[in-house]
Amino acid sequence: MKKLIMVFAIVGACTTAAVAQDSSATTKTPSDKMTTHQGKDFVTLKDGKVLVVKGGATSALGNDLTLPNGTVIKTDGTVKSSDGTTLKLQEGEKIDMEGKLLKKEDSSAPQK
Repeated sequence: MKKLIMVFAIVGACTTAAVAQDSSATTKTPSDKMTTHQGKDFVTLKDGKVLVVKGGATSALGNDLTLPNGTVIKTDGTVKSSDGTTLKLQEGEKIDMEGKLLKKEDSSAPQK
């Protein structure tokens, strides 16, 4: 009986400690969300220039970029996917390094 009470006491103490942790460390604010997204690599069109964002560093696209899936992004913002479809990046549009077009409003979700 003493062992059973001891087990419940230990489990209760562990559960209390886990629940009592500060949740503000894991709660994301909108600025945290942007920082997280900025950590993801992508290509975008901003002020008429094609920019590559890798590891948080931004640089102009100097040469055509071929993604691992065969999608080619040209310096003028033209995107030719591996299936042959072509589109022109619009201001603020982003393409991740998997060739997926991301929405302007919520750049973390693929566009339909």
